Amino acid sequence: MKIIDISVKVPEAPVYPGDPKTKLLSVSSIKDGDIYNLTEITMSAHAGTHADAPLHFIDGGSSIDSLSPSKFCGEARVVTIYKKEGNIEKEDLVPLKLMKGERILFKTRNSVDGHITDKEFYKDFCALSPSAAQYLVDSGVALAGIDYASIGAGGSIAETHRILLSAGIAVLEWLNLEKVCDGNYFLSAAPIKIAAEGAPARALLFVKD
Repeated sequence: MKIIDISVKVPEAPVYPGDPKTKLLSVSSIKDGDIYNLTEITMSAHAGTHADAPLHFIDGGSSIDSLSPSKFCGEARVVTIYKKEGNIEKEDLVPLKLMKGERILFKTRNSVDGHITDKEFYKDFCALSPSAAQYLVDSGVALAGIDYASIGAGGSIAETHRILLSAGIAVLEWLNLEKVCDGNYFLSAAPIKIAAEGAPARALLFVKD
């Protein structure tokens, strides 16, 4: 069994503009005479690879701790949709023949062109348009993952999120799919159990050798 880590590394990964910067602070160090090492972490719940809960864009929506881990674990399909500019639209998804209950991870120019590992935030990242989000809902998709900071972008960022999250579709963001081929995998990406609108996750793909 081969394991592919599709998480981005923090604190190296840039944060969404306006979000708090990720900081690791050593508060206890063996080399300084302490008996153990201890690190204080300051970060947004949406820094690095993470899951979004409905509460992120829906007032009174469910928080991460109330979501079943099964949403983020199970069979998943990686699909490449490469567009030099713009977002993924409904017409880009029709050829995929999506099935009810599928977990779909979108590999876009964000990964293909190497922006997923840029040190500076890539402002022209590819995301899902509201029409694409609605098509995922209509297709009964269980999870949607994207290879950058947000499943939605620009002026439609809130609408895209609300369409997906209000329908109970699990959302994963900041996935590094740069070295992942299209195909079927077993996904393990449960977020930490926290009463918040988002939470970090270690996203892994499992494939038979």
